[in-house]
Formats: sequence, C-alpha cells, structure tokens
Amino acid sequence: MLNRRQVLLSGAAFGTGLAFADPGHFARQPSPEPFGRDLLIINARAMTLDPLQPEAEAILVKRGRIAFVGGAAEARARGKGLPVFDAAGRTIIPGFIDGHTHLEWFSESFSFHTQLPADLKSLQDMFAILHRAAARIPAGHWVIGRGYFSINTQVVEKRLASRLELDAISTDHPIVLFSSVHEASLNSRAFKMLGLWTEGEQKAMRWKDGRPRIGTLIYRDAEGVPTGVATEIYDLILDQPLFPIADRMAAYALHAREDYASKGLTAIVDMSGQPDHIKADRIGQNQGELPLRIRMFHMLPNADTLDQMVGRGLKRGDGNDLYRFAGVKVFVDGDGDDGMGHEITDLKWTQEDLNKTVLRCNQAGYPMVFHVVTKGGFDYTLNALEFAELRAPRGLRHQIHHLGGLLNDATSRARVKSLGAILGLTRADRGDAWPEEIDYRGLLEEGLKPLCVSDSAGSFRNFSALDGIASLVLPPSEGGVLRIGRTVSLEEGLRMWTSTPAYANYEEHNMGSISVGKLGDLSVLSQDPRTLRGRELYDVKIQAVVLGGRVVFEKSAA
Repeated sequence: MLNRRQVLLSGAAFGTGLAFADPGHFARQPSPEPFGRDLLIINARAMTLDPLQPEAEAILVKRGRIAFVGGAAEARARGKGLPVFDAAGRTIIPGFIDGHTHLEWFSESFSFHTQLPADLKSLQDMFAILHRAAARIPAGHWVIGRGYFSINTQVVEKRLASRLELDAISTDHPIVLFSSVHEASLNSRAFKMLGLWTEGEQKAMRWKDGRPRIGTLIYRDAEGVPTGVATEIYDLILDQPLFPIADRMAAYALHAREDYASKGLTAIVDMSGQPDHIKADRIGQNQGELPLRIRMFHMLPNADTLDQMVGRGLKRGDGNDLYRFAGVKVFVDGDGDDGMGHEITDLKWTQEDLNKTVLRCNQAGYPMVFHVVTKGGFDYTLNALEFAELRAPRGLRHQIHHLGGLLNDATSRARVKSLGAILGLTRADRGDAWPEEIDYRGLLEEGLKPLCVSDSAGSFRNFSALDGIASLVLPPSEGGVLRIGRTVSLEEGLRMWTSTPAYANYEEHNMGSISVGKLGDLSVLSQDPRTLRGRELYDVKIQAVVLGGRVVFEKSAA
C-alpha cells in the first residue's frame, strides 16, 4: 500500500507602494484596491456553510466584503445600481482554502524546469529529455528536471540516475533531477556548486540558524566521491540565483489563475517565506495580477531564522487581507526515504534543538506547521509541543501535516488532542490515486480538526479540492478511499477545504463561510453536489470564482 512517504511527494510600504527594503517586516493595512469590489449575485443556490443561514438565493458584496446573504428581492433593493453576476441557478460555495501549498515552487517548476512525464518508462527516455533541455539552456545555467514521486519504481532500471550518466548529458551545466523534491540525482558540477562534493564539505555544512546540517544523505563510492543520488537538498537549489523577479511574477500570476483559481481556490496557506517569493507575490497582488489571498509561513531555517523574524518585530497577522504573515513551518523530517526505496527516519533536528525552537515560537506568538512523515518525527514533534506548552503556554493553533498511517496510533491521537494541534492531511486527488490510510471519520468523532491540503510543490499538476472531497464522501465501490461506513458527509468534506483551514490560520472571521462581514470570496459550481449520486460527484467543475467581489475566473461557454 502506498503511504505518505511514497506520494510525498514585502516591504514596509507595500500597501501603498512597491518598496521592499525588508521582505519580512510589514504593518497591518487595509486591502489594496485590486480585489475589493461591489457585486450583486442573484439566482444562486448558495451553500453558505453558515449554520445560522445554510442557504440563500442572493449575495451582496460591498467593498470586498459580504454585506447581505438572503432573498433576491431584498438583495436587489440593497444592491441597486451595482454590477450584477447572474448565477443562473448554479450552486455557490465559499472559496476553497488550500491549507498547505507551495505556489512559488509549483509555478517555477511548470514555467522554468524540465518536466518529466508521469508515465516515464526508462532512464534512457529521461536522458533524451534532459539532453534536449541542455542543448537550449546556456552553459553554466542550471538544468533542473522535475519528475513524479519515486522515479526509481517507475523506470525499468528500478533506480535513480547516476552522476556519471548525468555528466554524459553535460558537464557544462549543473544538472539536478528531482524525484519529488526530497530525492534527487545530480551531476558532478551540481555537487561541486552546492558544496557537497567531499565528505568534509558536507560535514561542515550548517543550517541557516547555525545548527549542523543533518538529515541530508549523499551516496558515495569507496573513495568518497558522490555516486549521484542525494536526499533533502532542495533548499540548496532554492538558494541559487535562478530566476529574475519579473519572470517569477509572470509565472506566479499565470499559475495562480490556471492552476489555483481555476480550481475554486481563493486563498492559500503558502509554505515558503523566501524574500524573492514574497516580493514577487506582493507586487503581483498589488497590481491585481495574482488572484489569491496568501497566508505565508516562513520555512525555518531554510528561508528565514527566528533571530531575524523576532529582530524585525514580525507578528502573526501582519499584513492585509491579501497577504499576511501566518507563522513558521519546519521540516521535522523529510520524505522518510533513502532515495533507494527504503524507509528511513531522516530527522533534521535533535530533540533538544526542536524543543528550543518550538519554545521560542510560543514565546514569540508564532503558530507552527510541522512537516512529519515518520514515527520518529511525530514523536519529536509531540515532545517539543508538550515541552513548550509547559514552559510558555500560549494555546497557539499549531498544525501537524501529512502523517498518513501514523494517525492510526490511539496514544498519539490523544496527545494531539490534548495539545489542541490541528491536522493537515494530503488529500487532493481522485480516489484511484492512492489508498487512504487515515480514518477521517474517527478523527472527526474524536473531536480532532482535520483539514485537507494539496501540498502541491511542482512534482504534479493535477490536484483538486473537489476531487479530494469526492474521494472522502464516496465509498470504495464508487471511487472513494474510505471504508464503507467510515466516509464523511459532503458538508464535512467541504469544511475541510473552507472553515477548518480558516480556523486553523486565525481567519474564521474572514473566510470559510458565506456570512455577512466576511470577505466576498466565492466559487460557482457547474452542478449542485447535493443532487448527485456516486461517481457523478467527480463531474462537478468550477465555473467561476469571485475574490473580494471581483470575478477573477470564469469558464467560457465553449
């Protein structure tokens, strides 16, 4: 059975201008003008997810926020003279929130990297693709290949590429081939440029906060020379000066529309915090070209350090309705794979260092997202949260993401509940993508708060909140992933992509339901999912998306 290990895959004035002297320090400001419009929506069948008013036929948005939800006559009277969106009887739901994604990695992958097909058959086929890429990329520039998870299980050779095989493609370019972001093959020039050529260089490496770099595996021959396969080196690639800001902006805007908004997403919880990412995001949002609200978690220590964040006076919630600093994300472990298909515990922290870091985040008021896929990583995380909460109790909404079958342990679930931690589970695929190990029904019954995420980072393009919901609602005989009797209801599934991620990120007053006072972020469905049966649920599509009263996506009639 496949598990998570196998499928794992700013500035001081940016409300009024585009100065970015310090990408991580900014003040709370009202939303910029691009997404803050008036709009009267009529002829709707709204599923509000608001228990006080579950359904409505009209919605009025004023200056970007919902001013009225209810009947058509009153809405028309209140919205006289305003632009009108005729829903033509279609179902409207709150805009989806992806609780864990990597917009920038995703966009750069599909705009700039060399994509390998998901059905790749052999290393020779892959080498031909990389040869063509190297022929058109100037010497000295990176050739970055992006493949699906576990390439070594797909190809007939049943392994990843060697250093010498990649050297045969080019020694004039640094080449890295990712099998997801956690496992990679590199040529000689890439190893040398990243400072990974000798064992001494590798042992001397430090994380950006000064800790010894652990959790990175480099295979070497008897002379200590890299054989080609490495794990957990993606952050070193991110540090390379690869793409100009203007190119990043264009890529983010393109994919925000084509791959995020088109799927009904109006907000994302983004795991990056790289200064160039923040700068490109903010400029695009201010110019009205990036139609997503972003809640940014700074990756620690890959993109930022606690000393830098605290020193800048950065506070949770700093920003505006379009962009806010949301907290800190840490990789406790990696992929839990050694690059050869064997499960390992690849921790990136000692327990002591993780304890100290979580304590400091509690003291600073920074909610944390923990990437966890191994039992060792799960235990470290729960230990650190308990350590910090005893010494600096803040009741922050910390989140633990991915986990998979680790949640089948009742003792660990009880510890999660006692800490008030929120679970982010990767489920944005049709039921035939991979079997589900997690008992979602049980988590809900135990009072835990699971939310669903895509974790899209550029290894795959086909993710969908609608598909993820259908996979949890339907039984296995209809393409679902949960056992008969353990499926979730349609409303529970919708909440995992709306109200729960809103709550998890302190946005329940802004997002998650169609309610007066909340942001006017809505998605229009092609069919009413409440009327569908069985696999028909997979046929529901997004036909329009409204962000703050502005229609940012609308599917053409053709």
